[in-house]
Amino acid sequence: MANIIIFEDDPAFVESLCSKLVNLGYWVSLSTDSIEQIEKHLNFTTLAEIYLLDIMIEGKPEGISLFEKIKGNNRDNVIIFLTDYINLILSNPYYKIYCFSCIFKENIDQELAETLELAAEYIQAKNLFIYKSKFNKISIVMNEILYIETALGKNRGQLYIYHSTGIYTMRTQLNTLLKHLDDQFVRCHRSFIVNTRKIEMVDKNNKLLKLRNGYSCPYSLKEFGKWL
Repeated sequence: MANIIIFEDDPAFVESLCSKLVNLGYWVSLSTDSIEQIEKHLNFTTLAEIYLLDIMIEGKPEGISLFEKIKGNNRDNVIIFLTDYINLILSNPYYKIYCFSCIFKENIDQELAETLELAAEYIQAKNLFIYKSKFNKISIVMNEILYIETALGKNRGQLYIYHSTGIYTMRTQLNTLLKHLDDQFVRCHRSFIVNTRKIEMVDKNNKLLKLRNGYSCPYSLKEFGKWL
């Protein structure tokens, strides 16, 4: 499920909305009426997320201003307006095209669940890691990569990508591939890249990173020391 960020200044509406979202299985990572807090959140996350924006905050069209800031971010964040002022969106082709959807607050019970489901599917589709070398091409969900290992010996130049759906093979260099990944991935060893969001425990005695799904990979102090 995708994370949700709410921009709204009506406490009663926020409380009701959060209850609906929890019941639908979503996680509200931030609820605020402050553009500054939203900007800070954008600066400290690499996730594509769903933004539920009210347009009018304390009588000002702050939701429109925030829309511009979120769209200026380089991730595929999804913006859904929850508002009583939907005509402000429908009368402007730019907002109508680039927001994901608009929902009248009075229709939220009928439209919220299906709209969020479509938004989550959109985010998942946009989070594909597509990489093509001169030998082969892969297209997998980036967030589900656990770690990447470079082969040694007779298979030198070959990479193994350990993913939640299986193991994928690429013929390219580790540093070359790293340049195409986002900043949740770091080189933890001269032969390994790890997805830092998949680390569950650091075994310092054996210099191993314990990952989700029972996987583990080695690390070196030279490559990974600053993360410890």
